[in-house]
Amino acid sequence: MDEEELPLYCSGGLRFFWDNKFDHAMVAFLDCVQQFKEEVEKGDTGFCLPYRMDVEIEDMGGSGGSYSIKTQFNSEEQWTKALKFMLTNLKWGLAWVSSQFYNR
Repeated sequence: MDEEELPLYCSGGLRFFWDNKFDHAMVAFLDCVQQFKEEVEKGDTGFCLPYRMDVEIEDMGGSGGSYSIKTQFNSEEQWTKALKFMLTNLKWGLAWVSSQFYNR
């Protein structure tokens, strides 16, 4: 088991946009959300998140509707869009989990 520390926070400043550990942590978090989606889809074929996720995305220009979750070599605007889409997917996933407990 790999015990690499992946901080999902940063102290801010200009260094924030060049922090590889933060980028690795964001990619790992996005991968967790993707794994959650795949597990839910195994049992609920009607489950669908509004935005497609790809942890391997390297499209820094946002062409084709894809945005990178990484800060490095990315514009603030493109990165903010990637976060918005990821957080929206997370919100939908949370709503689905809540509905599973509510319906019991």
